[in-house]
Amino acid sequence: MPSTDPLLTPSEAGEQLRKHEKSVRLLCQTKQIRHLVEYGPSGQPRYKIPQSAVDEYIQRHMVRRTA
Repeated sequence: MPSTDPLLTPSEAGEQLRKHEKSVRLLCQTKQIRHLVEYGPSGQPRYKIPQSAVDEYIQRHMVRRTA
């Protein structure tokens, strides 16, 4: 069954994470965020980040206030 989780470009994910597109690409390269990678005609990686991966990243890095 295909997933209905939208795939975002590094630029779109960056808007939600408040990070520059290059920073999101680095997160992908260092495997800090789940992603898919396709390769363009010249062999350059093209990253696609599922919306759920962005949500998970935010949850993992959320600073919680302790009582």
